[in-house]
Amino acid sequence: MRPPRPLARTVLGTLLVACLPLLGQSRAGSAGVLRLVARIGVGGEPSAIAVDHCGGRNDILVYSGSKVRFIDGNTLTLAPEEISIPSWAWEGWIAYDRAHHQAYVLQVTLRSGWQELLAHVISGRSHIGSFSVNEQWNDPVPQDSYDLDGLAFKQPGSEGNNPGRLIVDNTRGGTIDVIDLNGAGTEAARIQRYAYRAAIEGTVFLNSANTLALETQHETLPIDDLATSDLLYISDANHKIDGRRGYMRVLSLNHPLEALDAVPLPDLDLSGTWPFGNGQKGVATAGSLDRLYVASGLQSFEKGYMGVVDTTDNQLERVVNLLYGDTGLVHVDWYDPRRVFIATYDGFGSWDPDMALYLNLVYDGVVVDRLRLVDGYGTHDLRGMDFDPYLRRLYMTLGSEVFVIQVNYGALPTEPPPLTVSAAIPPSGGTLQVPGGRAALDFPSDAVSQDTTVTYTETARLALGTGDLYAVRGFELSAAISGTTTPVTSFDPPYELVLHYTDAELGGAIESTLDLTWWDGTQWIAVPGTVLNLEDNQLSASLDHMTLFAVLGETNRAYLPVVQSQ
Repeated sequence: MRPPRPLARTVLGTLLVACLPLLGQSRAGSAGVLRLVARIGVGGEPSAIAVDHCGGRNDILVYSGSKVRFIDGNTLTLAPEEISIPSWAWEGWIAYDRAHHQAYVLQVTLRSGWQELLAHVISGRSHIGSFSVNEQWNDPVPQDSYDLDGLAFKQPGSEGNNPGRLIVDNTRGGTIDVIDLNGAGTEAARIQRYAYRAAIEGTVFLNSANTLALETQHETLPIDDLATSDLLYISDANHKIDGRRGYMRVLSLNHPLEALDAVPLPDLDLSGTWPFGNGQKGVATAGSLDRLYVASGLQSFEKGYMGVVDTTDNQLERVVNLLYGDTGLVHVDWYDPRRVFIATYDGFGSWDPDMALYLNLVYDGVVVDRLRLVDGYGTHDLRGMDFDPYLRRLYMTLGSEVFVIQVNYGALPTEPPPLTVSAAIPPSGGTLQVPGGRAALDFPSDAVSQDTTVTYTETARLALGTGDLYAVRGFELSAAISGTTTPVTSFDPPYELVLHYTDAELGGAIESTLDLTWWDGTQWIAVPGTVLNLEDNQLSASLDHMTLFAVLGETNRAYLPVVQSQ
């Protein structure tokens, strides 16, 4: 007998935190997941922050105006070392290279008749080099006026052997500068520019949060070249159509070191969903989940929202109510991208006695905790956030301090992350075994003509509609020639799939109606010859291709007639 379906998780984030004064440096969120554990003075007005892990080093880099300072993450104290980086603009940005364990600090400095964007390379607690991003476009005629309002970084090795790539947004100029780094990540190998709109000479609206979000994996829009390109989302506060905001530009970018091919795609249209028609602020992607997170930035009605966009079709999947307005910075836990941190202010300004800054933790589209950080307004501008998934700490720059928030994921009602398993199959045949006996793929001799890497990925959610059928499990099968991205699309002779399901997975499905189906681009098609073994909880079938599959079953839903009064 299978257990009943579990109840939906409680939306803890919709419970308001009592408005208590800040007691010392310790304060916990309403659900006990978020806890403020330290406030570290760093001086100045820090605008960017990054976590640096390498061997025994556990540093937090903080950029503040003209200096890079370091916090020792083991002791949570300010280190004596600092690096001077003279700057004309007080605000800067930091990207961290997880492969080479070094950081890139980007800041604007004033030259004669133009503004130069410099990239500084920091390794450990040392400055090891710098280069100009935009000098080539100002020689011999100085012209650039640079408002750096967004930064995206493609990690080296994230898709094969690619080098690192920095992408910066000059909101005033309406351009992105794309910096492809050398193999060591210490110098620019190639810098290219793309104009997504005309430059603005007068008043320019800045986003006050990151304007760029890069999706480098799992691109599934129906566009032919996405297997060899990335998606870039641009949240431009100056972009309007028919006088309305709420539109985001989308670009397809080819991979690093090639001649830049930036292809404009149709805008992401959020204008018809309140409050995104008033504009949006920070953006971030969770590529492995095909999600884009968009902060609304609405500053009235004490409302703040975060949109969750499905990047497979660029449609708004859901809207998360964050209760309070002026929503800006969004940060995704790269280790588990279902976890999203987003900061919101409440109140309307310095005259509002209830003004405060909150940190929200959103898990899989649900607000699970809210931490009231500081009260009041005007002394705690929030400029940067970064998360350390190893120590489970979030670092935030507020005023002249860095706030340290400990995250207790053990208090979350978590689910296991999506399961991905790969195996190399030679021409002589082989088997891919999924842990826990959940599935096995058996390839006979000559099913492939050369060594082929086969991958089984269970989806965390089934984004495609299943009508009245219940989705017991969704999974994707893919294959490529080993060491390449060249797909293998057919298998002759076919391979055998044996899939085991649990009683708990059945949920609302009638077990005797289960069937294995595949997605043909428009609908679910039953796999011919699928065998259902009720005694062993097993489905088996012979398959000659790979795609998105689902185990679907009928349910016991009852539909009541509509009765209209006369």
